[in-house]
This record gives sequence, structure tokens and C-alpha cells, in this order.
Amino acid sequence: TLTGNHDMYSGGGGYYQLIGEVNPAPPFTAEEQQKASYFSLRTLDGAWQLLAMDTGLHDHDPFAVETGVTFLDPLEEAWHVDKIQRFSQAGGRTILLSHHPMFSAFGGIGTMASKKPGEEAANPKLLESYRKFTAAATPNAIAGWFWGHEHNLCIYQPYLGLDKGRCIGHGAIPVLAEQQPYKVIAGLPNPPQLVPDPSQPSKPLQLPLIGPEYPHGYVLLRLAGARCRVEYYMVGRPTPMYVEEL
Repeated sequence: TLTGNHDMYSGGGGYYQLIGEVNPAPPFTAEEQQKASYFSLRTLDGAWQLLAMDTGLHDHDPFAVETGVTFLDPLEEAWHVDKIQRFSQAGGRTILLSHHPMFSAFGGIGTMASKKPGEEAANPKLLESYRKFTAAATPNAIAGWFWGHEHNLCIYQPYLGLDKGRCIGHGAIPVLAEQQPYKVIAGLPNPPQLVPDPSQPSKPLQLPLIGPEYPHGYVLLRLAGARCRVEYYMVGRPTPMYVEEL
């Protein structure tokens, strides 16, 4: 389990207490217990690595949700670089996981004026970390990045060197119509674009408004050898809204 900004508003006390109770031994082995707020999960065949990053550690101010710019602890960042480098050299691919986004069209990340032209939608510190990851990896070894933070589903087109950036926060508390979760940040130049809706290719893929709120949902990763099928669901619909291969 990953930590987010709400865990840190209390200093992380509840979260860190819980870690020792995740995957207890028995029935799990000592190696299967979660020992930290970031981790790596790998398939037995060495094809896939889920690399979970703690972006919540430095987001502990509830009054700076949109103005703050969180980042990875330098020691943790070096740990991820090592895991990506070694795993990709052995032929495996990595899926990144975090609470916070690398970029967003709909939620503010710091101030646009403080960023480089063309990178106004991004978290500059997490973007820098991502560039270190890609420099350490073999070509195409980083398959995608899944994050939350915004209580929304946003399947983005390639942006700032990331082919598959995915916000899958639509399992959180309900989002009301008046909150306008798909309203692009005012004045944002060159915002990241959502993928087209398979049922209406002329429109971007978005959760539909049902009554006064947007529906909850979830995502399934189906790993089979070198293949990873990703299915995006909304509650109340038995078939996926969107399906892709990483």
C-alpha cells in the first residue's frame, strides 16, 4: 500500500503503524512483508516489475494541495533508479505507481510561472526523476505510470516523454458535478490531452456524469508473460470503458 498526502497530514502515524501488519508472516513469508512506504513487486518469470514510489512523504501541508510541489526522497530515488536499471538489463519491463501525478491538465501543481516553457502542466521534480529513470532503463522498459491524487479517471495521450500517464483516482470519495473535474486549468498552455473515447472517437474519454456525481471505478492489470492487458472500469458497467496493452 502506498502513502498519500492525507496520510502525511497526521505525520504518517497511522500509515507507518499499518505497514507492519501488511502481509503478515504467517501466512506470508518474511520476504513478502511490506517493510517500507515504497517497494517493488515482480512477477516470477521476470517479465514485469511494479515499482511503487512514496511521493506523499513531502506533501504534508493541507493548505498547499495545489501550490506544493512534492518530490521523491533522494535516497529513495536512487533506489528506484537501481531497480529500473538492473531489471531492464535483465529483459524486464517496469510499471510505475505513485499517489501524485507527473502531470495534470485538471489539477494544479505549483505555479506555472516557476516552470520551464512547455512543462507548465508537470511536477518539475517528478519529471526530473522520470528522466533519470528513462536514462537508466533500456528502450521501452518503462511501460507506463499510474497515479491517483485527483479523484478522477484520466487516460492521457503521450506527454513529456511518458507514453502512458494514467490517473486512476476514481475509486476515492465521490466527485460532484459542480466540482468540474474535467475542466482544464485556466491559462495552461499546451495541456496534456485525453485519449479518444472508443465509442465516440471525436470526444475525449471521460467518466459520465450520473445524477449529481461521477461514478467510482477501478483498474485491472492482467499480466501474462510479456503481455500486460489493462482494463478500466466504472461501477455499474460490467464491461471495461477502455482496454489497452502496455
